[in-house]
Amino acid sequence: MRVQKCGTYNPDATQNIDVNKVTESTLLALDRLLVYLAEHKADVLDDFITGLTSKYRSEVPNGFDNFTSFKLSNIKASLKMLTDIPGLTEACTDLCLTLLSVPEGYAWKPQELELLQIDDVSARLIPRYYQAKLLTELMAREEAIILLKNFYDFSVATYRTVERHESITSLYEDEVKRGAEREGFIWISALLNEGKFAGRTDICLVNEALKGFNDPELAYVIACHADFVVIQKMNKNFLLTRSSTLMDGPFCESCVHDTRVVSKIEHPPREFFEKLDQNL
Repeated sequence: MRVQKCGTYNPDATQNIDVNKVTESTLLALDRLLVYLAEHKADVLDDFITGLTSKYRSEVPNGFDNFTSFKLSNIKASLKMLTDIPGLTEACTDLCLTLLSVPEGYAWKPQELELLQIDDVSARLIPRYYQAKLLTELMAREEAIILLKNFYDFSVATYRTVERHESITSLYEDEVKRGAEREGFIWISALLNEGKFAGRTDICLVNEALKGFNDPELAYVIACHADFVVIQKMNKNFLLTRSSTLMDGPFCESCVHDTRVVSKIEHPPREFFEKLDQNL
């Protein structure tokens, strides 16, 4: 078994962030949810738009003075609904900028700003959390959870680009390589054999960004549930198993199986993950 500790954690770590791209990505994700609701739960759509606009605006009551200089030209062709809902578009953009801690007077032009990594993650996930929370208020919670899971699975399968891996060993080696480059995450990767790769995550910026909302189920749905689809996009023969995450426990433990190699899918026991660091 090959075992490697990966990543580093510094809550004050910064990185160069393209504010325009983060904002565009957040708006695209919202637009896709609106389209999905229109197709699968149209009876809540109007109340969802009204409620979400109100929630976003309550978080950023004053907004940014120079919003009008923000151009949707880069993504306008991809937007199907938001271009006709300017109030929600502006409120979402203001919230994104606020979560990024963008300085007042930010000029919309191609550039990168040195901002906190945690703020980058927050700007991508907190608007999504508010969307999910609102849906649980507009419909039965269980029904909303199912709808959200289906939506995020669909979004990853349809829109997300995922690096392919031909083998479990390749995936393990890539994880180790990324660990030398990433701040904000600490995890232990273990290659058990050619058909099985397990990992334990002890610190994750996703959890750090969402834990203050005290709703681990919603946090998991918006940030982690679609990991199963991500793994299958890497390779149709890969299968992810997981029994806990940082949202509801001391660590996140997962295992990827190559169904071409393993004859039986068996998730490692809890004790294996608890003692994984003893193998370093």
